[in-house]
Amino acid sequence: MIKASPIKFKNLPLEIKTRLNKLNGSKRKFVKDVYKDEILLYWKAARGVGLVVYSELKYQKGFEKGNMIDLFYPLSNKMLEEKYGVSRQSKYRAIQKLKEAGLIEYRIDAGKNIKCRILTK
Repeated sequence: MIKASPIKFKNLPLEIKTRLNKLNGSKRKFVKDVYKDEILLYWKAARGVGLVVYSELKYQKGFEKGNMIDLFYPLSNKMLEEKYGVSRQSKYRAIQKLKEAGLIEYRIDAGKNIKCRILTK
């Protein structure tokens, strides 16, 4: 697992700041434990869609309690399309790139959404 320092937006490249501002424009006001180093890793691996996947997984991970640690979370095609304009093909390409980079794991169950979990801390 990779440990990272808390995020400081002033040192991020402009492209990443722009993406984060778009994500911050959503109705979700809080994402727990977002780290600058992690954002950069996800950006390098899969660009903007990687950040979307990261933010959604971090958001869902923020609801973990007690023995519910390191679960797999579904990433809905419909939700990503409606909120972020990310197609299912882009989502699957990004997830594959993130897996190759060692940042996430995923499971595919027949007829269900892909489920992912973050491998960074």
